[in-house]
Amino acid sequence: MSVLVTNNAVGYLLVGVNDAETSILLKDGQGNRFPAPVLDQDWFYITVENEEGEREVMKCTKRSGDTLTVQRGQDSTTAISFKADSLVELRPCAALFNDKADTDYLNEQLNAIKAEFEEFKTEVNQSITSLSSSTTTNINEFKQLVEDTYLPLAGGTLTGNVTSTAGLTISGTVQAGGFKITPATEGD
Repeated sequence: MSVLVTNNAVGYLLVGVNDAETSILLKDGQGNRFPAPVLDQDWFYITVENEEGEREVMKCTKRSGDTLTVQRGQDSTTAISFKADSLVELRPCAALFNDKADTDYLNEQLNAIKAEFEEFKTEVNQSITSLSSSTTTNINEFKQLVEDTYLPLAGGTLTGNVTSTAGLTISGTVQAGGFKITPATEGD
């Protein structure tokens, strides 16, 4: 999810809008000057200005050709009515910079969490592979073993059913130190 920008996006209203309308129509072909946000993922801000100099910032969440779907009265402005030929521009505004800063911060936090998770995975695998005591564990106690994330034993015996991604089921005992597979006796 991110705020979108483009250079020199300017257009004019084809028809006037009242203060409650959430769909505005630009003159023919002018919509292509503006970004095309993915609904519920991206957005951009426009400023609409009338002949008297009154302005309203709107958040555009969808563009289909020359039609913009907007949220009115953004960035401490009030929704007002506009006549046809009112100016529509993608201008820098405080909301744009605040949203961009928030998105960058969240991405930084997400990357930090990913790095911590990778470090945790490495520590867990190192700790498990350094076990020296013999351990017996029933694999059925584990709901999910994630590849390269958790090795239940580094010495000892693993018992239970092991199912491969190819659908092969091995019943018996897997022993560490060579990973010997001993088939279960019939009737187990």
